[in-house]
Amino acid sequence: MLAGSALAPTRSRTIIVCDLSPNGARLAGRDLPPAGDEVLVKVGTSDMLATVAWQTADHAGVAFEEPLAEETIAAMKREGAWESATGWWR
Repeated sequence: MLAGSALAPTRSRTIIVCDLSPNGARLAGRDLPPAGDEVLVKVGTSDMLATVAWQTADHAGVAFEEPLAEETIAAMKREGAWESATGWWR
């Protein structure tokens, strides 16, 4: 699980990225945008445009505008890890 943000024109929200692949992600959070909305997903220093493919009460699936490089995924996992996001370094 990775800490992040989802930004849309009308609002932003804190999210947890539960699953991550080069083509998309499953997000968990409150008040997630509906299917069809565009969002900017931000984890650490990485951000990417995505379209919401599906949405339930607490989760949403997004498809990235462009596939993520393996280096980007690695950086997101490193920078979005709870220890990094909360400042709990060991």
